Amino acid sequence: MIKKFFKKTAYVLLLSMILSLVPAGSVLASESGSENLASEKEALSSMKKVAENDSLELFFNEEDTSVAVKVKESGDIWFTNPCEADDDPVASAYQKRQLKSQLSVRYFNDNVQEATMDNYSDCVAEGNFLVQSDEHGLTVTYTLGVAAKKYLLPEVISVERL
Repeated sequence: MIKKFFKKTAYVLLLSMILSLVPAGSVLASESGSENLASEKEALSSMKKVAENDSLELFFNEEDTSVAVKVKESGDIWFTNPCEADDDPVASAYQKRQLKSQLSVRYFNDNVQEATMDNYSDCVAEGNFLVQSDEHGLTVTYTLGVAAKKYLLPEVISVERL
C-alpha cells in the first residue's frame, strides 16, 4: 500500500515537473534575442542526451538534475529551470535556489508548523539523489531531508516479544 502511494506520488511529481517546463526558445529568446539563445545552447551542451524519438530529444544535467527537451522540427528547447539562475540580478539567494529546483514539498511538522523542502537545497546541494538510466530515459530519486539512523521501532520483532 505504501509503495503504491509513493509510486503514484512520484508519477504526479514527474508529471508536474514536465508540465512546468519553461519554453525557453519562445519566452526567453524574446527578452534578450540572440544572446539568450547562445546561453541556451551553452546550457544544452553541458547536458547529456539520455533519450530520443522521431520528434524530441531529452537532455539531462548530471550536476543539478535539470532537464531539457528539444523539439527537432522547430529547434525549440524547453528547460525545467532557467539557464542562468545564478546570474539573475533581481533574485535573492533564496529565489535563486528556487529557480534551480524542479519540485518543492510543503508540509507540517508535529507542532503544526509549516515547512518547505525543495529538491535543489535539500537533495542536489547535499548529493542526496540517485540517477538510474534505462532504454527509455532515466529515473531520478531524490531523498529529501536526512534519513533516520536510529528508529523508535525495531525493523523486526519476534513473535514471543510481540
